[in-house]
Amino acid sequence: MEDPELCAQPWYAGSCDRQTAETALLYANKDGAYLVRRSGRGGPQPYTLAVLLGARVYNIPVRLIPGPRPFALGRTNACPEVGAQLGCAQCQGLFPSVPSMVWHYMQHPLVLVDGTTCARQHTRLLYPVKP
Repeated sequence: MEDPELCAQPWYAGSCDRQTAETALLYANKDGAYLVRRSGRGGPQPYTLAVLLGARVYNIPVRLIPGPRPFALGRTNACPEVGAQLGCAQCQGLFPSVPSMVWHYMQHPLVLVDGTTCARQHTRLLYPVKP
């Protein structure tokens, strides 16, 4: 069963597929447009944060990790989209819930990393989108 707090968010797209999410963000056509959808992977990466910046959609895994703040963004391999070293001292890149993570990145810059070049850009989550 899904978390009612998550389902009530204007940016939560549920089981929306990647293509539909990307189309909705491209249609919004605003840097900082975003949504969270259930990930096709499930398990340790139950959600994906999709963000539009520079006419490109970044799909960032939301990971589950053990501990009191079980949600983190990015992958654990090389060139992660977001790492604890890039997070602020307050959150260290770890959050108690997906809504708290989204709220944080509405207030603070989110580092987006190109998976090919590892080039970094910054944005905040500005415009919630629901397909």
